[in-house]
This record gives sequence, C-alpha cells and structure tokens, in this order.
Amino acid sequence: MINVVILSDVCLYREGLASILKEGHGICVSGTANSAAEAMDVLSRTPEPVGLLDLATPHALEIARSLSRGCRGLRLLALGLDDERHRVLECAEAGITGFVGRGATTADLVESIRCAAAGELRCSRDIAGALIQRLATIAGSVVRPAPLPPLTPRELQIARLMDEGLTNKEIASRLMISPATARNHVHSILEKLGARTRTAAAAVMRRSLSAVRP
Repeated sequence: MINVVILSDVCLYREGLASILKEGHGICVSGTANSAAEAMDVLSRTPEPVGLLDLATPHALEIARSLSRGCRGLRLLALGLDDERHRVLECAEAGITGFVGRGATTADLVESIRCAAAGELRCSRDIAGALIQRLATIAGSVVRPAPLPPLTPRELQIARLMDEGLTNKEIASRLMISPATARNHVHSILEKLGARTRTAAAAVMRRSLSAVRP
C-alpha cells in the first residue's frame, strides 16, 4: 500500500483527489492539508510518504523546499505542471521528484504515484529533456580543482611538511636527511609550483594535496 498525502489550498480539489485515489488503486490517502505546516504534521506521521502538491497553491515552490528539507524520504509530485522548461527546472530544484501535467488522466496520476514510491521518475519526453540539459549545464559549470603538480613522492612528503609550517632544518630532522638536501627539495618544489615563497607554495598545495592525503 502506498501512503499519499495531498496538499492544496482548494478543499474541493483535495477531496476530489482523495476520493479518486481511494477507489482500489493500492493507494492509501493518509491525509490532506492546505498548508505546509499541516502537510508536515501529516507527513511526519506517515511512513514512506508520497506527497501530491498542487502547483496552483500559493508559494507552492517554497512549500516544496520546506517539505523536502523537513521530511526525510519524501517523494514529492507536482500536480498541474505545464511543459515550460523554466517551470520544470524550478520544481526540480525545489526538491520535487515527479511531475503530473495538466492533461494527465487518473491512470497517469496513479502510475506517477507508483513510480515515485519506487524511486523512479515518470514524465514527458520534454520534461526529461529539460532535466537532462540542466544536469549537463550544472556539470559543465562545476569548478574542478587544479591537477596535482608533478612532484616526486619525496617532494610531496616535504610539501606536506612545508604546509605544516616546518623549516628546512625541521624537515631535515623529521625525515633524517641533511639540511642541504631538504633545502634542495624545497627549491625544486618552489620551481615546479611556480611559487616565489614557501607561503605561496603551501597555498597551492593546500588546494591540491587533499586528493592524496592518507
């Protein structure tokens, strides 16, 4: 049995959906609500809920964000969505995980609820295309860290110690090498990193070494 909570500020809309979904679809209407507060109260008492949110409700996307943050495991369907891309993306970014368009039938709604409960997305090709395009845009805009400079294992070891603030003498003592050897390694590190000072070199390494720290 799938537990459903209906949220709309129109009483007849809520009651109509509840009546339709109670007619032997394997769905249990756990409650209805006309505000985020009421919905949160019902959802908090409902195991593995699927929420149906009427997008015509005032501040619907703010409500979606609030419910998504406050109710762990909630699957939230937007009802009455058109296929305008900006609207689809706004819903997805607000935490809505499924979409039921204006022209959907009762069978479409029931199938969307079942898909949502199973962690699947059922939507039109246009909506799917908009979501994929948005994901591609986000992925392309992610700032990736600079590649790790081509340092030898020993230079990486010394760079970590430089990052800790150790002097050449302290590095030599820690690694049991001569101060001259430590100084040569530090000089090589500065050259490879294009840094003029130890402080600048440490700043570069702090941005890169996290990927290789044990």
